[in-house]
Amino acid sequence: MQVLSLCSGYGGLELALQRILTPVAPVAFCDIYGPARQVLEAHYPAVPTYRDVHDPALKGISAGAVTFGFPCQDLSNAGNRAGLIEGKRSSLFFSCMEVVEAVRPQAVFIENVPQLQRYRDIVDGTLRDLCLEPRWATVKACEAGLPQSVSAPLSQPCEEGTPGLGTAQQRRQRRTSSHPSPRPQ
Repeated sequence: MQVLSLCSGYGGLELALQRILTPVAPVAFCDIYGPARQVLEAHYPAVPTYRDVHDPALKGISAGAVTFGFPCQDLSNAGNRAGLIEGKRSSLFFSCMEVVEAVRPQAVFIENVPQLQRYRDIVDGTLRDLCLEPRWATVKACEAGLPQSVSAPLSQPCEEGTPGLGTAQQRRQRRTSSHPSPRPQ
């Protein structure tokens, strides 16, 4: 399976997929953090590595799957809890989904902290706007053979379809106006 990886980090999500799915062949990585890009470039020297998820070149990449583990600081209990929409970092979810809309993969794998469940209606709605049916599972890293016990939801939209109604900006505006970010009391 050819994979476009966004918010790649060191490529851990792709390594986990490699252990549980058919062979995973990254076609491109993208991460803003320089040391993470250095790791990716060392392990995958022939695979292009991009710095910014907003790079228009990403929208022209052909891939059967898109993966991303967007920043969790705005969602995590240890973070600032700004939310999926209002959080400066976690709102990158929507930027990643704009790439998904352009690439039109057969599958999308999203990884984040368990608190993403608070925004399940927004995540599911955004995926369904692209005619992708979400399937959620909590997968512990140690279940994929990794030496961690942290669990996080994995959303696996599996059905390819036609793009949803409206532009990505219109869908985001519709989501933000109808689903305000819940703030802890």
